[in-house]
Amino acid sequence: MQPVGGNFPATGTAVPGSAGATPSQLGAHSPEYTASQEQLFYMSEKMLSFGKDDFNIKDINGHTVFKVDASLLSMKGARALTDAAKHTILTLQHKLIGSGTWEIYRGNGSTGEKIAIIKKPHGLGKMASGHQHQGPVVGVHFASHAVGGGSINPDMVVVGDVMGKGYTILQGSTMVAEVSRALAVSTSKFKLGGKDAYAVRVLPGVDCTFILALAVIVDELFHD
Repeated sequence: MQPVGGNFPATGTAVPGSAGATPSQLGAHSPEYTASQEQLFYMSEKMLSFGKDDFNIKDINGHTVFKVDASLLSMKGARALTDAAKHTILTLQHKLIGSGTWEIYRGNGSTGEKIAIIKKPHGLGKMASGHQHQGPVVGVHFASHAVGGGSINPDMVVVGDVMGKGYTILQGSTMVAEVSRALAVSTSKFKLGGKDAYAVRVLPGVDCTFILALAVIVDELFHD
């Protein structure tokens, strides 16, 4: 895969314990979307609303590299992450409308291979922007680990300020991605879509499409 967003300088602070991690094992599900260089993508939370048209995910120069399709009429509560030509890469399915659980499938529809289950912890109440919750606010369970019961511990967690778009995605003690509104303002080379725009920074060796799908789901789980 050619780098989707370009070769960027490192930003943010690595989580202690990230040294020595194997990049190819850090949540990568699709080798063709796993870059050897750090990637930056740009999204806007105001675009996330079921029933509306798909929206674009852009690179640092403002070029559309992925799309999110919210018009899957045959699948209630579903989205598709597609490439720029609208070929489906991943399907995001709300397991039960009103619940805090989503599933990610490879390809078109929930008949494809399930690769992850995303869960909002029970009892996690409404949070305000700027609130740094102590502990994970979202757990990511890889479906391959859930066969035969699997571990109850998530393979990835989301920590930080999800409402204010200032959170980190960890696999174990290793940071694999971060979402930041401030990073969008400081790095983009094009005019952002207002104050609701934010950047998704994906570290080398991590599947960009999986992280982008997770960012979309986090927006849905904590949408006002």
